[in-house]
Amino acid sequence: MRDAETLDPSDVADRRLFRCVITVGILLFLAIWAVVPNIGPTFRSFYSASASMEPTIEYRQTVYANRLAYGLSRHSYEWFPLPISGRWPNLEPIRGDVIVFIAPNGSDHLARVIGLSGDHVKLDHDKLWINGEPVSRVLTPSVVYSGRQIIREHLPEGRSFTHYETVIGFGETPPPLATTSTFVVPAHHIFVMGDNRDNAADSRLAPEKGGVGFVPVENIIGRIEFVYDR
Repeated sequence: MRDAETLDPSDVADRRLFRCVITVGILLFLAIWAVVPNIGPTFRSFYSASASMEPTIEYRQTVYANRLAYGLSRHSYEWFPLPISGRWPNLEPIRGDVIVFIAPNGSDHLARVIGLSGDHVKLDHDKLWINGEPVSRVLTPSVVYSGRQIIREHLPEGRSFTHYETVIGFGETPPPLATTSTFVVPAHHIFVMGDNRDNAADSRLAPEKGGVGFVPVENIIGRIEFVYDR
């Protein structure tokens, strides 16, 4: 058998090209596998089982969560609970992120991050207050939809999003969660709310009352990156 020194130069070049093609093919396969939802380690699809996140996420829409957005936790992979406590690395969400997390009843829940560790959060006649300051809000041109109005809020860090509020007529009773006491978010927890404010069981309600209470950061599965419109 001839060694590399006695091979024809064209044979050597062909072998090098072949190895290069195989290497690139393997790397490309791994890159594609890593981002294929529900198969690779990065993305997982979820189904919106309620209208609590409308108008951002409609009822029955499919969303895709990035499981690596805040590092890993024991809830990152449903088929293999990782043997870690908390998050690794310890990355917390940003106010305004839409996330999926494990609710106290064990179900997957979608909501928006409103309060971070140490924050003081309250609602006063549907107006959101964070750390003693009112959150800027604007009524959008799409005023009424099925008895709801669309409000755009601007969070302290500059991010904005729209949410639904019930239109209250003269003499009508406001929704029960339109005004709340002040919530103080514990360490390593977050305060979440649905964008369909008056039709969402979120951190404004304790688990024993049908809500989710303060959400431990380690219970977050991932950040919603894409919404699939059919």
